[in-house]
Amino acid sequence: MTRGGVRYTMLRSPPDGVYFGLSVVEYELSILMICLLLFTGVVSGFINTLAGGGSMITLPALMMLGMPVDVANATNRVGVLMQSLTGAKGFSDQDRLD
Repeated sequence: MTRGGVRYTMLRSPPDGVYFGLSVVEYELSILMICLLLFTGVVSGFINTLAGGGSMITLPALMMLGMPVDVANATNRVGVLMQSLTGAKGFSDQDRLD
């Protein structure tokens, strides 16, 4: 157990690709790490809005947290997808799409 932190458990498939069993990857988040991730997310969202490339901040932050590279990339892609959908809806609402 953690003191003042949050414990997360992720299920991952084995590296050989055989899905007979799932291995468990655990890592713990402290309140400080959660605050740093929130700050990183806000800063990278701001950078993405202005010029793009906010993933260069979020991917290393997630990997420094201890996430495997593939899980960090997938987690980052979910945020990029949501940002793209929100932008497309905003353009559609203003009739700026062809």
